[in-house]
Amino acid sequence: MNSETSTTTTDWLPMSIWPAETYRLEPVQGWIHRAAERNYAFSTDTFVDSLGVSSRDWDYDELLKIVQQMPINGYAEIEHCTPKRSNQGYEICGHKVPFRFISKSERRVCPQCLEEERYVRTWFDFVPIATCPHHNVALVEGLPNDPLDWRHTEIGWTRSGVKVGSEHATPQIASKLDRFIVQSLTGGQVGLPDHLDGLSLRTILAASVCVGKLYRGDEKHIATYESVRSFCQLGFDPLVGGSDAIIDFLRRADWLQPGRDRTSYVVRCNGVPTMLLAINNKNLRHLIADTFARVRVRNGLATPSGRLSKYDGEDDHLNVKGAARRLGLSPHTMRVLLRKLAVDAKPCEHSRGHRLNQEQLASVQKYIEDSFGPEEAANRLGCTPQELKSLAARKLLQPAFHMSGRRHYTKSDLAGFVDRITAAAVDDPSLDGQMIKPLSEQVGISLAEACSRIIRDRSLVTVDHEPRSPLFEGLKVALSPKAMRRSGVRPNAQVRDAITYAEAAARLGTKYDGIKGLIEASLIGTVKDSRNKDRICPKSLELFECRYIKASAYAQVLGCHPTSALKILRTMGVLPINDRKSAGPRFIDREQVMRLTGLRCPEPSGWAGWQTIKEELDENLATHAVPATTRISPAPGIEVRATSGRWSFLIERKKEQKKFSLTSSFTSIRQRGRLKKVLERSIEPSEIWPGARVHNADGGGFVIVDETLESETDGSSQDTLVDRVITRAYQIHQIL
Repeated sequence: MNSETSTTTTDWLPMSIWPAETYRLEPVQGWIHRAAERNYAFSTDTFVDSLGVSSRDWDYDELLKIVQQMPINGYAEIEHCTPKRSNQGYEICGHKVPFRFISKSERRVCPQCLEEERYVRTWFDFVPIATCPHHNVALVEGLPNDPLDWRHTEIGWTRSGVKVGSEHATPQIASKLDRFIVQSLTGGQVGLPDHLDGLSLRTILAASVCVGKLYRGDEKHIATYESVRSFCQLGFDPLVGGSDAIIDFLRRADWLQPGRDRTSYVVRCNGVPTMLLAINNKNLRHLIADTFARVRVRNGLATPSGRLSKYDGEDDHLNVKGAARRLGLSPHTMRVLLRKLAVDAKPCEHSRGHRLNQEQLASVQKYIEDSFGPEEAANRLGCTPQELKSLAARKLLQPAFHMSGRRHYTKSDLAGFVDRITAAAVDDPSLDGQMIKPLSEQVGISLAEACSRIIRDRSLVTVDHEPRSPLFEGLKVALSPKAMRRSGVRPNAQVRDAITYAEAAARLGTKYDGIKGLIEASLIGTVKDSRNKDRICPKSLELFECRYIKASAYAQVLGCHPTSALKILRTMGVLPINDRKSAGPRFIDREQVMRLTGLRCPEPSGWAGWQTIKEELDENLATHAVPATTRISPAPGIEVRATSGRWSFLIERKKEQKKFSLTSSFTSIRQRGRLKKVLERSIEPSEIWPGARVHNADGGGFVIVDETLESETDGSSQDTLVDRVITRAYQIHQIL
């Protein structure tokens, strides 16, 4: 550094006297101040005007062009330390910063620095800096009510003529931000954490402002130098500390406390995404957004659902859905367990959901841990997992819950099932008891079917049980006398006055909505069953069938296509009783058709014969305790269906061959469930009905047809048909 003053007589230079020396970190405005002093200028403003630059703005770029013409050695240092205007703000000391971070109007100085050497340091005008890190002295704009006069040619004089020095210094500890900025501008070593390593000074300062604004809940759009400095100083330390430090910092914010004005809170939250766009680094932007979301959840201001669902558990509570996911359950199963365990979940303040604390979650988890999977439960009962699955399918043993597609049972569930089996024990010396497994194989039924006969129809009774052994390894049963048997496997399932809407729709050949329309029109009546559910009254359904008929039934009489029958009848004055959209097939009054057209509705061929066979079948099914019902189908024919719905087959008559046929379908489209059971058990289709013919069905699956019965209408043929139906029903029931 050279302290001499240079002079020249060269006319092309902008000034005749100039400071030959340059100082470290001195910007162009500082050098111009000293040049005005060397030239004995009246003020710095008049000196700048004499150089052809407006004193109102002090354009640094124009001043650099003037200094560049001067024969000095330190121009590169001056240019490096001067804020140069660019498209993105200012470029200073190799860093690009926004305009708001450099002050040209409210300039400050360090009194202690001026005491040592009176020149301007480049970081004096850096807005975020509050304290000189070299002396731990606050930067000042002057004295109280006496600001610095920058028109004075010597730096550091106030407007009242006081020279600022060390006696005017205010001690103040420099912050981490002050030291970081000065080290960055001077090119020193700056140690930053991993999440800030490699980021520009501009990005770090913008992120600090955002953290400070989030703490203050700032809603103002006009930023002053003082507010920018305050936000930077507030937000830098938590930003350096990382995610946890930012969370702890923001959780103390006044506007983020529970119970504050909700409207103001919502308005401020809506502005956060736009505010964070000032951070041009995606990872840092997501870090701050993530911490803000966590703070909202932890302070109970937001429910962790939707976009915030990944923060579930931040406040030591979990949503039902999140808790179910953590335990491997479905939300429905989780709610079932909460009701079963009487867990009083905390209702959410901002939604209709409920939340669980860690203690409640632990109680559910312990309940799950104490339960048994299908393998262990089967081992405790002395059966195979497949047999246990059959028990659950027949609703003889209900699982406590499902987890990951597997049934789980509790100790009380298994004990209750054992009690149901052993409670029906009969003390009768005349009964010859056998172990349940050998007896089931001997009779030709599954273990689940044997349990069903013990509990439901009492065709098997418990004789003895060894309590120290698994249930099915120490259970002795015997065939019960007929007097002890119930009339059917499922008493409620065969009640004649329990016709469902779907069964009535199938019986009439219409849709579910069609049945509802007939009920609304009071054409069909309903009754309540034992579970207080609406069912179709069988008597009203029979009366409806006697009086009304589908219009398509007259197609044969009219000699037209079934879809055209109603059009022709309309021309004759016949109107359907359910003439509305989505009503399904249209029904018409038989008497009205007879009165208006003189047409008689033909009964289905052999209808009376089918009715006789149906009555005979109903009587024999009840006598042989076959869990099935019958109905005459429109084919015509008779459908025999299990009360459980697991199997069915159709009885038809082929006129050309004069034979009855029994057809049971196992297709992948309409009978997917029964086909799946057959495939899982690796049962050959020919084993279901021995001697019957099997052929593949379109789309997958197979169909079994038994067509060896003569269809002569004498009594012997009918008896043979009934016997064959009973036999086939037993055979298919053992498998399904």
